[in-house]
Amino acid sequence: PEHPVPTTMVVNLHGYQRQALSWLIKRENQSGPEPTPATNDPACASETPEMCQMDPLWTQYNFAKSSLIHQKSTRGRPFYFHKHTGQLSLKFPRINNRYCGGILADEMGLGKTIEVLSLIHATFQPGDTHLAPSQPPLPHTDPSIGPDLIETPATLIVCPMSLMSQWRDEAKLFSQPGSIQVDIYYGPSRNLSFLQDPDRHASKGPLILITSYNTLLADYMQWNGEGAVGKSNCRSIFRYRFHRIVLDEAHTIKSRNTKTFKACDTIQATRRWAVTGTPITNRLDDYFSLLCFLRFEPWCRTLVWKTTISDPIQKNQHAKQPLNVAQLAILQKDAEHAFRILRSILRQTLLRRTKNLILPSGKPLVVMPPICREIQYVTLSETEQALYAAVQTDSKRKFGNLCAQGMLWRNYAHIFQLLSRLRLGCCHPQLLVDNLERAGAIVDSPGRDQGVPFNAPPLPGWADDTVTEVLDKQKLYGSSTVTPTIELSTECPVCFESLTYQREEAESDQPVAADDPGDDSTRPEDASTSSSILLPCHHIVCVTCWAEYCERQGDSGLSKRCPLCRFEPIRPLSVFTSMRAVISPHRSVEEPCLTREFVNGIDCTSSAKLESLLTYLKHQVQADPSRKSVVFSQFTSFLQVLVRALTAEGIQFVLLDGSLSHVQRERVLHTFKNDPNCTVFLLSLRAGGTGLNLTCASRVFLMDPWWNTAIESQAIDRVYRLGQSRPVDVVRFIVKGSVEERMLEIQQSK
Repeated sequence: PEHPVPTTMVVNLHGYQRQALSWLIKRENQSGPEPTPATNDPACASETPEMCQMDPLWTQYNFAKSSLIHQKSTRGRPFYFHKHTGQLSLKFPRINNRYCGGILADEMGLGKTIEVLSLIHATFQPGDTHLAPSQPPLPHTDPSIGPDLIETPATLIVCPMSLMSQWRDEAKLFSQPGSIQVDIYYGPSRNLSFLQDPDRHASKGPLILITSYNTLLADYMQWNGEGAVGKSNCRSIFRYRFHRIVLDEAHTIKSRNTKTFKACDTIQATRRWAVTGTPITNRLDDYFSLLCFLRFEPWCRTLVWKTTISDPIQKNQHAKQPLNVAQLAILQKDAEHAFRILRSILRQTLLRRTKNLILPSGKPLVVMPPICREIQYVTLSETEQALYAAVQTDSKRKFGNLCAQGMLWRNYAHIFQLLSRLRLGCCHPQLLVDNLERAGAIVDSPGRDQGVPFNAPPLPGWADDTVTEVLDKQKLYGSSTVTPTIELSTECPVCFESLTYQREEAESDQPVAADDPGDDSTRPEDASTSSSILLPCHHIVCVTCWAEYCERQGDSGLSKRCPLCRFEPIRPLSVFTSMRAVISPHRSVEEPCLTREFVNGIDCTSSAKLESLLTYLKHQVQADPSRKSVVFSQFTSFLQVLVRALTAEGIQFVLLDGSLSHVQRERVLHTFKNDPNCTVFLLSLRAGGTGLNLTCASRVFLMDPWWNTAIESQAIDRVYRLGQSRPVDVVRFIVKGSVEERMLEIQQSK
């Protein structure tokens, strides 16, 4: 059903927005049957309305027609079985909704902000202070919050900093003059006088308090750091129970382990709403975090969620071991049951519509101008390709060394660092060179120093001499004249396994920090063959024994000592390995390496991506000077490169990244929307990729891909949204044969 537009608003709502308003009101009042949102899921079509209202933890069964119970007692009625408790019942187990709120997940650009504002207007009654909740207060997770909370009729809206002014402006723009009161809680001089004014509580319009996630987090940190006297201070936002809390871009709290989630969850409110166009970005547990914020029992409990939903689905999707037919059938049956429960949860908590949704009448949900999505493949220049290939070869060598040492998953952050370097090389060679310089990864000459890892600390000067001396004493080197390939062995004194060494030349075996996982000065020929660990006491043990010993000591909270002589606590930089130095037969000696001479020969004046973007923008100026463009990149350093290039070309632009203050962001947005000469908006993907309304532009350029396509969709929908009147062109720049093509495959799988 469609709810009428509130009389205090000055905007005409679309039909789907009036339907959303009806759903929002019913979710808050818990009155009437649960509407089933429009869906294209065929699995829901076979479920009757009564089944949609049944508690998903119960399963319906029918008595056998030949049974005495069926003939005399039940008159054909079914019975119900609770799978997890074993309980049987003849009574229909209806869903028990004990919370007020839900998840508004309409696709980006369909007007979720207006829908929330219409809810605030529609539920306000003149003279009603909203101080009497229709439901008992929801339980909170912070035991430090006492029962003496201050009731307030205000609605608290939490959003990214860049959206605070947009919420304020749209709340005033779409409301009758004087029908709503809005205040922003932000900055060092922020205060809560807006909530403490008794005259406002008796006003004729609703109260809206807008704050940012970072501000709420700062208050939460201060709240936890203060003593009992501080927590009783009424100036803290955590001393209030709001009539309603709304999280805009609620995927910000997708991880329950972050302090941002804990800060939002600690806020007390009678009605709780999560607003996001991407409720699930990476995994199903993202939705679980939103249920925890809503306090939607029992699905906000970790054990219930894992045992009934996430574990059965994951086991069915990621079963790797060989399974027989019976085991596969059990997994599939459990997964189907989990999906049935999940659909029931979605029907209760979620309203989701997309731009391309077709209504039962055959008409589209909303009429939008056409959008053209294009992938522009870019070919690197010869010098760019040479630098990229050198870094790629070096990264593969480091990755192989981590795999051989069995330390890959302990150093996943280092792997992402290597991938980020490759991605920088796709954007601009100067960015990659600067990154290598800061990391100290460029060596002055080729040879033995070439394998030193990024960010690796310099080795002590005595390391080479000490290792050589000890190995000579243990007769691992043989004579002073080392032949091209020498096979020598000794036993580990702990496990008595043989240690085999192979050398190409004497100068290539150097000691390296064993606790540094990124080193690859030497590469194991066979991962099953152990390398040796040299301790400061000159004892040598195998890598496996040393790793197991360190793990046991770490678990026990004890320091690391030599397992043989109990030498004093061993520091990480005093431990060295002598691994087998094997040059890959597939590697040519002509391949570039990261030496100073090689890097200085790279032309860093421009890049293939930069030239492609400038070609598009110049053509735009010639074809239609009034057309505006938005350029996204996740690398702020690349945005600075674009700033210099656009300045040199005489193209007017504005820039928004995470370094701008709230006032500066407002000024930048105002300039881009109102200055006809400003035709380009440079945006950081993370700082400006959500929430903004940029319908004044009609072209979007994505300079580099992101791991998740949902983030890119959020960025595109800053332009392609309700209110857009021109056709929209989206161009994504991808470098051929690079890590970016692999990222597209990952996006597809997600």
